[in-house]
Amino acid sequence: MKDFLLAATLLIQQPNFKESLEACIEEGLQNTQEDETERNLDILKSHGLAELGKFEASRINVNYYITASAQNIIDTGNFDIQGESFSLDRFLDFIEDKFRNNIGYFQDIANRRNINELHLVIEDFGEERANNISVAIINTRIIKIDVRRWHKLYLGRRQYLANLTSIHEFTHINNYILDNDEVKLHRELSAIIFESLSYIKNEGEQAYIHAYLRNVAGNLESPENILNEEYSGMVPLRHLAHYFIENIINGGYAVEGNKIEKLEDFAYSYLADSENGDKGFDDACLAMGIKDSNNNRITLEKVRNDLYQQLRE
Repeated sequence: MKDFLLAATLLIQQPNFKESLEACIEEGLQNTQEDETERNLDILKSHGLAELGKFEASRINVNYYITASAQNIIDTGNFDIQGESFSLDRFLDFIEDKFRNNIGYFQDIANRRNINELHLVIEDFGEERANNISVAIINTRIIKIDVRRWHKLYLGRRQYLANLTSIHEFTHINNYILDNDEVKLHRELSAIIFESLSYIKNEGEQAYIHAYLRNVAGNLESPENILNEEYSGMVPLRHLAHYFIENIINGGYAVEGNKIEKLEDFAYSYLADSENGDKGFDDACLAMGIKDSNNNRITLEKVRNDLYQQLRE
């Protein structure tokens, strides 16, 4: 891990770094389905980026970088939580551990490698950190992680979120390769299903059933939001995924064999399906033989309606 400290001499300081970075990334990712990884790395480096080192996760080479603004937060200790002891080595070990474990879990489910290389960029999200812990850049193999949000996780504040954000964003990276014109609702729903499986793996089935909505999903403003067929935020999708998974675990939706293994198979089938919209979800349910108590096949429309009726009761 000492290799990470070699970055000091490589760091380039630039004025107005964050504004320039956001503008360049936005420009580089508009209306494209091509792999933009190298182009975006070049943009990042031209505005101030240091190479920290690398590690391997399930035969995927993961490269670490840090932006000038994130390095400045570390150097000055300008974190959201003050007064706690900080070790850069241990902080980077923590990030590496979460990504290695969750990439490994994803790869165990997928049983194939869709990428050979991943790039992690430690950045300062500024005010946007209230909404994002990590972000996968569209049509790239780059995940940006916020230095202050990850510092909170490192200190033990809702540390389970480190697992969820790691696998959620890694799922997006794979989705850009497997189904790069998928609509946002299904891109997010498939990532939420993978994060849910990670939650179950690390915290247990009953913790997922009883605590996930409170700890992760948040409050659903209206039952009608469940019926939206276009993306309207993460909260309805997390409630929808939770209802679907809970029903499989508790037997409301029937599957043959080990339920978690069947959910894992479903998750990858749904992610990798080239169909857009609900059809990808529906086809994955059909392939896994998921049915209701009356032996009717499960579709996303049915899951929406079942949950809606439950919320209305």
